[in-house]
Formats: sequence, C-alpha cells, structure tokens
Amino acid sequence: MFTREIIRFDSVESTNDKARELLQQKKFNEGTVVLANEQTKGKGHGQNTWESEKGKNLTFSLILRPGFIEITSQFIISKAISLAIRDMIALYTSDVNVKWPNDIYIGDKKIAGILIENSVLNNRIEYCIAGIGININQEVFTSDAPNPTSLIHITGKEIDLGETFDLVYQFLEKRHTQLKNGESQLIDKEYLTHLYRINEVYDFVSKGRMFRGKITGIDKFGKLLIETGHEEVHKFDFNEVLFA
Repeated sequence: MFTREIIRFDSVESTNDKARELLQQKKFNEGTVVLANEQTKGKGHGQNTWESEKGKNLTFSLILRPGFIEITSQFIISKAISLAIRDMIALYTSDVNVKWPNDIYIGDKKIAGILIENSVLNNRIEYCIAGIGININQEVFTSDAPNPTSLIHITGKEIDLGETFDLVYQFLEKRHTQLKNGESQLIDKEYLTHLYRINEVYDFVSKGRMFRGKITGIDKFGKLLIETGHEEVHKFDFNEVLFA
C-alpha cells in the first residue's frame, strides 16, 4: 500500500528535481508525491520541456522503491505508470492509448507525458521518481509542441484537479500492486493492447532516413519492434526512431 504523503508547492522548477532534492535530505515512503501548481522548467525526455499553465493541470512526481524489479526489466515500471495514467483519462473519453515509450494520446493528440528517473545502488533500483504531467484545464498552448490537447478540450467543461489527482493516484497504486504481486504479464498484455499505432503500417524516421513499417511489440528492455519489408524486425531504443 502507498503511504499517501503529498508534499505541495506553489511553484518549482521541476517536480522531479525537487523530489530528488528531498530524497537527499530524508527517506520518503513509497507513494509519496511532490505536487506543484506550477513548473517553471518542467522536463520531458532528452532536452524536451513540458508546458503547463499554472493551476490548470496536474504536475507531480511519484516516489517509488521498486527494489523487487530487476534492472534489466525496469521498463515494466514505465508500462505500469503509463497504464495508470491511461486508466484515469479513459474515464472521461475514448480512444486513449500509450505512445511508446510513455506518452498518453487521445487519438493523435498528446494529453500526458511521463519522465521516469531511476537511481541504482548495488545493482538494484534504489528508488524511482516518476514525473507526470497531465493536461486538464489548459485551453491555450503556446509552445512549439505539435499536438497538445487537454481534458477541457475533449469534454468541453472544466474539471476539478483534486478529483483527477485522487483518481490517478488510485490507479497508480493499483498498477503498483500488480507489479508487486508479480502480474507483469498482465501489464505487458494491456500495454500492447493500448499501444498507439500497433500493427498498423506508418512512416517512421531513423538516422535521417524515412521508412515504412509496422509496430509489432516491445522487447523486455523497452525497445520498440518495427517490422519492415520481408518480415524483417528492427529494434529501436529511445530517441533512435521518430513517428513521421
């Protein structure tokens, strides 16, 4: 069970950075959340940033201690968290999927992003910080992100942030319990069921070259499997392939 400790801030540069800073000061229990009304330097994968209007969305980091998961299998954490976010959003609308590795899409528009940072000690995962951003009530996006959306765009009405946080926290705890109970195969299956554009032919870009292929799955390390011509399957790590 999670220990529901919510550490709230009005404004931080990054909830992941703040969570890491706090962990250096004391040991927090699993399920602790660092939540902010505003992130001034919200982070995405690589050099990407996360735009979020103050007081309009959910921006928080969840602290986990998944020492029971082998380092080579750590992508299962990303799968579980992605599914939890998807679970919550699917209460409000349909066609909600996970775009590899862990963006949440409604149709072809991005509504949520996840940044997972693991700390490894003695060949085990000491702790995990899962930064989560979900667009709830933001109506105007000013960054150059190509396809953002929010729940208010989808539903046409403002949604209570406390309500959505309580729901997503419950789903995060449920998915974490599945991990602890050894239900990784169930998580793997659901992740593939809701994987954006799986088993459909689309254009991709890798190393500046465009090619057509079909996503067929994910390997145990989290690499994307894309089948090209003549049933040849290629594996791609993060940032090695883009959706065209």
